[in-house]
Amino acid sequence: VPKESDIPLRTGIFLPGTTRLHELDELYGIVLDGDAQENLEQFMLRNLDRPMEEGSFVETRGFRLYVHSLDEATGPVIGIEEALAQ
Repeated sequence: VPKESDIPLRTGIFLPGTTRLHELDELYGIVLDGDAQENLEQFMLRNLDRPMEEGSFVETRGFRLYVHSLDEATGPVIGIEEALAQ
């Protein structure tokens, strides 16, 4: 089944930190290293070299994942966009 999205990643998307890696793959065709049941918040915590805060980011597989916002009640919102080529 082809994976398609109407959302252009150059402009970015925002997802709740509870989004699982397998959902990211199924909905957007983005495959990240980690257990399929791991969520974006867990992925960010595992890959950051400091505590998670707004603006913290990880670049992997051609994408930049960043903490767009943090809310104690609802958890983080993670932005995903294409990483700019250096």
